[in-house]
Amino acid sequence: MKNRSLVICCYSALVLWGLIFTPLYAAEKLKIAINDLEAFGVPESLALSTSDLLRTEMFKTGYFHVMERNQMKQILDEQKFQLSGATESDIIEIGKLLSVQLMAMGSINRLGNQLVINVRLVDVEEARVKAAETATATSEASIHEATKVLANRMSQSIPLRGKVVGIEENNVIVSLGNMDRVNPGMTLRVQRLGKTYQDPSTGESLGRAVVEIAQLRVKDVM
Repeated sequence: MKNRSLVICCYSALVLWGLIFTPLYAAEKLKIAINDLEAFGVPESLALSTSDLLRTEMFKTGYFHVMERNQMKQILDEQKFQLSGATESDIIEIGKLLSVQLMAMGSINRLGNQLVINVRLVDVEEARVKAAETATATSEASIHEATKVLANRMSQSIPLRGKVVGIEENNVIVSLGNMDRVNPGMTLRVQRLGKTYQDPSTGESLGRAVVEIAQLRVKDVM
């Protein structure tokens, strides 16, 4: 991880105004586990194939470390966890068990002549749904294109995360650059995760506070 940060610093770092020593949670790849899509009105085999296509396309965006399905299944089997019928609170616990930052789940449904793919992303650290996206396919042959659309939408909906890699006089250098869709004039937020809140009656997680510490304005992309 240290080597990757140094390389990024050399060719795609940002120089920002302000002295901030706290890491930026704003282009690290996020660890994600993608559950098999539930099948409604379609064969189970089609749902599994679509799930694998989605894993591939999420990986190809360059923004995610995607956990292999077999690895995820092995860990859950060892701990006797089942994703079928799992609540959002269960999903968060499973995400922690898998040591991922995001959990993706959803379904593929046949509605008339269309196949509709629904996917939700749960942020394990913040304990809440981060994004929800839908894509449609007119036939099984066009499902691959629909998964590409979904992967692109989800990568766009998740904030980039980077870290401070150097301090030079009054400038802060972070591991983000134009390859990460960052340009001069943009503002980055410096945040910390705060307290996790639970429903006192059910114990279900209600989410985690996000504390904004400061904002940094992009001055230059090196």
